[in-house]
Amino acid sequence: MAEIIFALLIMYLVPAYCLTLVLDKKVGLFERMIVGVLVTAGLTGIMAYFIGMLGLGYYHPYAYCMIISITGLVLKWRKKREKIPALRQTQNIL
Repeated sequence: MAEIIFALLIMYLVPAYCLTLVLDKKVGLFERMIVGVLVTAGLTGIMAYFIGMLGLGYYHPYAYCMIISITGLVLKWRKKREKIPALRQTQNIL
């Protein structure tokens, strides 16, 4: 029973939290978790289908959890980077 609860935590709550990091203080934690779990559940189904079609087979549950989590962290990093004026100036120079 504990393995199932831990698996659900890893598969839905962690990616949901990472996806909703972009919302910062606009929405409370409870609302972010509800929206995040719903979005993660939808993305999990869609990504499981397409990753299975690519033939990754056995490893796809790990792949889509990592993809969703990394995507959320990258979005948060990009948003945080846009807020820092010094980094925006260097982006305009390049």
